[in-house]
Amino acid sequence: MKRYITVINILLYLCIAPASYLFAEVNKPEIIHYAPYLSSTKDSSLTSETQTDFAQKMMRASDSIRTIDSLRVLVLKEELLLVKASDKQRKKEIEVKLRNLERKDSLRIQAVNRKIDSLRKITKGSPVLLSDDTLFMIYTSYGPLAASERAKRVSESLDRIKTDYYLDSASFTLQKNEETYEILYNGNRIASVTTNDALWAGISIQDLASDRLNTISKALITYKESTSFTRISIKVLLALGFLVVLFIFIRLIHKGFKKLTLWFTTNHTAWIKGIHIGTYELLSVNKTLILLVRSVTILKWILILLLIYLSLPILFGLFPWTESLAEKLLNFILHPFSRFFAAIIAFIPNLISIGVIILITFYIIKGLKFLTGEVEKGALVIPGFYADWAIPTYNIVKVLIYAFSLIVIFPYLPGSNSPIFQGVSIFVGILFSLGSSTAISNAVAGIVMTYMRPFKIGDKIKVNDIVGVVVEKGLLVTRIKSVYNEEYTVPNSMLLGNYSVNYSRYSEEKGLILTTSVTIGYDAPWRDVHKILIQAADRTSDILRENKPYVHQSGLEDFYVAYTLHFFIDKPTLAPAILSELHGHIQDCFNEAGIEIMSPHYRAERDGNQVTIPAAYLNTDQNKE
Repeated sequence: MKRYITVINILLYLCIAPASYLFAEVNKPEIIHYAPYLSSTKDSSLTSETQTDFAQKMMRASDSIRTIDSLRVLVLKEELLLVKASDKQRKKEIEVKLRNLERKDSLRIQAVNRKIDSLRKITKGSPVLLSDDTLFMIYTSYGPLAASERAKRVSESLDRIKTDYYLDSASFTLQKNEETYEILYNGNRIASVTTNDALWAGISIQDLASDRLNTISKALITYKESTSFTRISIKVLLALGFLVVLFIFIRLIHKGFKKLTLWFTTNHTAWIKGIHIGTYELLSVNKTLILLVRSVTILKWILILLLIYLSLPILFGLFPWTESLAEKLLNFILHPFSRFFAAIIAFIPNLISIGVIILITFYIIKGLKFLTGEVEKGALVIPGFYADWAIPTYNIVKVLIYAFSLIVIFPYLPGSNSPIFQGVSIFVGILFSLGSSTAISNAVAGIVMTYMRPFKIGDKIKVNDIVGVVVEKGLLVTRIKSVYNEEYTVPNSMLLGNYSVNYSRYSEEKGLILTTSVTIGYDAPWRDVHKILIQAADRTSDILRENKPYVHQSGLEDFYVAYTLHFFIDKPTLAPAILSELHGHIQDCFNEAGIEIMSPHYRAERDGNQVTIPAAYLNTDQNKE
């Protein structure tokens, strides 16, 4: 007998050796090869189809091992029955082998369950349908049939059964085979439940088979009841009644809006005044009325169409053949709204983070504004920091803080990681970098000039040929107003690249020195000329008295002496007026002193009895002569 059992063992091992080899191949090298798949819920590069193929391969290997172990258990149990009671050692060895096989089978099932758990969330199953209604999902293959083919065959079987007039729940039975449970209808198989299905579902194969049997039988009985003549007749009557009610509602909406339009037309003058923007009439009363009537008409049709659309799912839901269509129509409206509200709810934590960042930024800016005011007033003195730097520095720091806050907030914005958002950001960045080089250079020059302090608003300056008062200092340009009320807009980069003359910087402290020159002949005593020029300066208003004017003899020419008068003013913007008044006083003073201011060429050719001094300044004796 022992020899007979040994022969049987050898034959069984020869039969199951290929399956053992397959299991060894899957269990050893492919666990390393498919290791990324087992933790691949984080790896977006792996498709669910690839993972499902691996799961199917893993389960087929598990089936092979389970078959091998079942055969081994049968052989060991038969050998255990044939062992003599006296051979305790052999009996003990067989019992140890049986326990090892049971433990090995338990560990194998646990390992498969763990791997299936990692794939269950990302693997798409194939639905078993009854009139477009999903009864359950199939995830595993069975023999040569893939999961999709199994689901398709079960669905086709259900479609054939649902037309059976004698459909009854007693016609459904469950049959247990060696490795599967078969769901039968009148003895014909309509679906199979395998061990892999149970492993995937995480329950026993018997419970899964019973659950699917109940699901199929209840769904078919419900479909039969819902398609009976009595039930269909009642639903047809309900549909007709609903259509009548819908028609009445549409008529009421139409009449209501018609009366509303008529009321607008007859009473519009009492409350419609047109739309004005300042003194400009954007829409007259009649145009406003036309726009309002058209808006009411559009609103009426929107309500009617919405009412009809919402009524269609109710009508389609009455009949089993169109019930799935009703659900789709509802989803067209409900799904966007559900996604919208779900997105809002999911955005709440990010919204709180954005609010905190904005709040912190607001108080930082508020604190900086307070410190800027203190520095500008002189209450807070920072060594080496001028008071007129306070506002520009505040503006620069504020922009930097806002930019930093925007960078921090950006990842919390909805859609910030989307390709569209990123593409728009890159496009705007390219446009900004290509089209703003000049603007950036002017902005940088404006910032540099702020801290160079070459002039301030109100200063009289000269830049190249432009002379005027600074009326505006911007980030990009500086505006200068001339004495002729001409406004020059000068780019800051030009100001930074050229020299400028500031006439106002020291005018308040030391006074601005202005000059004017006259040429007098050698026959006039130079000391008298000095006195006359000083006298003319003393008569001129807005010339500083504490800083005395003085005269330089700037040249001894062939026919005359050049005298230059230097005087001080503290109002550079009045320089043209002061010079004009000074020139008038110079003429008066020289005429009073009897000294002519004239060209030596004219004097050489004129009649000696005539002088250019006005008669009012000459005495009688001089006139007689």
